[in-house]
Amino acid sequence: MEIPEQIASQWAARQKEFEVVWWLLPIQQEAIDEDVAVKLQNRITACLLMTPFEPESGQKVGLALARPFGFHLEKLGRLQNLLAEQLFLGLNDTQIAWLAPRLIAFWVAMTVGYGQAVQQFYVAEQAAQQQKLLAEFQQLAVQVSETEERFAALFEASAQPVFLHENGRILTINHAVTQTFGYTAEDLVGQTVQSLIQTMTLPAEQAKILQEMESGLARPYHTQCLTKEGTAVSVAAATRHVNYRGRTVRMIILSPCDDTATPLPELDEAELSPRQLDVLHRMTQGLTDKEIAEILDISMATVNHHKAKIFAKLRVNTRAKAIAWSWQKLPPLLD
Repeated sequence: MEIPEQIASQWAARQKEFEVVWWLLPIQQEAIDEDVAVKLQNRITACLLMTPFEPESGQKVGLALARPFGFHLEKLGRLQNLLAEQLFLGLNDTQIAWLAPRLIAFWVAMTVGYGQAVQQFYVAEQAAQQQKLLAEFQQLAVQVSETEERFAALFEASAQPVFLHENGRILTINHAVTQTFGYTAEDLVGQTVQSLIQTMTLPAEQAKILQEMESGLARPYHTQCLTKEGTAVSVAAATRHVNYRGRTVRMIILSPCDDTATPLPELDEAELSPRQLDVLHRMTQGLTDKEIAEILDISMATVNHHKAKIFAKLRVNTRAKAIAWSWQKLPPLLD
């Protein structure tokens, strides 16, 4: 009988002893169960017994073991040490001399195969993570773009004169500014807020306005603004922070006060419920009724019910007017 056959015969007779090795190899910090132990054992012992320890077989074993071992290289080293103790038991000097160099070559090839599997796994994982991040960024970009488009539509469609400024300089105005005060974008965009106050307000009101701005409060206050022709218009002024083109800017709303119109309720007068405030907040972001229902996990009918209650409490009859009220009356944390 050839030496490989002699060794194989002894290993076959000691099959149960080899099983002890597998119980000593935890996977993911937990002891493996019997089925997994048998499968792992068979993967190696089959290759050991079917070949006279050819390196190619060792490489295949390493590849096969990587995932079950959780890609921990130290587990492979522990396995090799435990197996070596078992594999040499009961062998005579001739058999050990024959087995030792072949087993070393087999271990090396197994480690190489294992390393290849680990590398392939992490490359694949990295590629998958990159694809996931790319998809998330693309989705976020679409959402940001849609949100900006909706805000731009709300901004332009608002019947309330609205200005946006950043670091004290006017970025843009909506059409209602031109309709109410006669100033065009060419007149105002690029000016400083200080210059705007000097141009559009009465000298007696300028100190009050500057004091309100310096206080940092978002509460509405009443003042007078001048049209381009010099006519004084009573307005309710309010400011707040908004997101515009990926950055935070300041919005100024100047709502003309019409003595013949029913005054809009203040926040405490409106008595909006927390859910109604939540729905109004989403409306102000430009979300559709369907999107509001999905985000708040409520039905479309419930959204419509809340909207009807909001319109009634605010004494408005359109979505745009409700949003204009929120721009003027809601504190920044709720907007």
